[in-house]
Amino acid sequence: MSAGASPVGQFFTPPEWARELISRGAFARWLEGARVLDPTGGDGALLEAFVSKALGYGIEPTAGMLARLHMMELDGSLVERFHARMRERYGVEVPAENTRIGDYLLEGFPGRFEVLVGNPPWMNFTELPERYKERLKPLFERYRLVIDRRRLLWGGARIDLAALVVAKAFADNALAPAEGGGETAEKRERGAAAALPRETAVAPRPGTLGAFFLPVSLFFNEGAHDGFRALAAGSGGFEVERIRELTDAGVFAGVRTRYAMVDFSASGRLPRRRRPRPDRAGTEPLSVEVPAVEPIPIDKGSRPRQGVNTCGANDLFMFDVDDAPPVEPELLYPLIGAEHFEAAPGELTAPVTPRREASARRVVLLPYDRRTGRPLDEPTLRYSCPKAWAYLCSNYERLCGRRGTVIRGAIRRGHWWALLGVGPYSFARWKIVWRGTGGRRFLPRLFEGRWVPNQALQISMSFESHADAKRVLDRLISGDVERVLLAGGEAGTRGWAQPGRMRRFFRFSDA
Repeated sequence: MSAGASPVGQFFTPPEWARELISRGAFARWLEGARVLDPTGGDGALLEAFVSKALGYGIEPTAGMLARLHMMELDGSLVERFHARMRERYGVEVPAENTRIGDYLLEGFPGRFEVLVGNPPWMNFTELPERYKERLKPLFERYRLVIDRRRLLWGGARIDLAALVVAKAFADNALAPAEGGGETAEKRERGAAAALPRETAVAPRPGTLGAFFLPVSLFFNEGAHDGFRALAAGSGGFEVERIRELTDAGVFAGVRTRYAMVDFSASGRLPRRRRPRPDRAGTEPLSVEVPAVEPIPIDKGSRPRQGVNTCGANDLFMFDVDDAPPVEPELLYPLIGAEHFEAAPGELTAPVTPRREASARRVVLLPYDRRTGRPLDEPTLRYSCPKAWAYLCSNYERLCGRRGTVIRGAIRRGHWWALLGVGPYSFARWKIVWRGTGGRRFLPRLFEGRWVPNQALQISMSFESHADAKRVLDRLISGDVERVLLAGGEAGTRGWAQPGRMRRFFRFSDA
């Protein structure tokens, strides 16, 4: 991976941590004759670790051992750097055909491998280039990470690319115990593996094994990573063996995402769910279970949603009150801001009423029909809202140039002034709103009137009845929900209380 933040969220793996990763079974299996693949090899740090570790034990890598090391990498210059480093530093040559330049997700790697290692890109699907998204969508379905492709259109919402790399690698290479003995190795190599110190020669389960650096969110994020957690619990023929969190170890400088070193094993069947074993050094792995909360019954129309999304045009729709364009006042709505959640927790139980709308610091332009939640049509805007129509027309090219599958569909239908995250629910009288990202406390607040939540920063639930809103709010602020969210360890992150993570707290009805 690259030395700093890159277009695909990569970071170099430090040599000492590359050796640590393979010490938990992968290295011994390689010495015993297993073939190794790093599907996102970067500068080859993980393959280099096998050679440097062997030399550290006085084992001279043979041509046969080097021939069992494979990787794939998009950047050809990193592959060249790897080969030069192996020649200059160790005097060995990994076969050139073993290091392919290309995209593993789209091209794959021929052959079967008993050991999978990697530090795949940590990047959400929503952050990928649009063309690349379109090419990857079928893969997320094929490898059972999502069931309904529409979830990817909306961002699925935040499934990580690393999950797809791991799922594909095991789907392509997982071997059952009877198959997983690896290639026949030289007796000297088998003897070397058997002679390794006990803390290094971890006895792996038979069959394919994997060792990856991964974001912790893969094992906690409700909604987005449900599919991956099902696969990693055995439904995909592989399962978690150990999780060792490394966030506080500072392995990757400048990374704020929580991350871990994760060992997987594959059995080639649908194994029973097992809890990860404690790390061999005595560190308990992260728990994949959280306290249970009795689901709150709600109507589907009240389900948690992100706020209004301008699709990259905030400056055209959201304004400081004093800088709003001269449009019809009825199309400007008070925008909920961070200041509404800065009161003491006890004060947050008081609803934000329509009387407070005049004190809003920012407003949002919504050229929508309040009754239907749909964009106003052109004749209505042109003749009933001429100021807003003139303003929108003055920004026609910018509005038509917005990117994204869903917004492009609205533009093609002629509603080039449309936004995302707007519907009848946006105009409901009562809303429960909370911080969706970056929060360290779960402090939902009740709003009455025209208040509008702001993109993924705020999550809202809409109600027509004050009694219904108050019933749900009382359950949300009871402390149980916050306890579960904190147990996931995601406080302060972007996915703190996003809709996918909150879904577990509700039972939906069609009434």
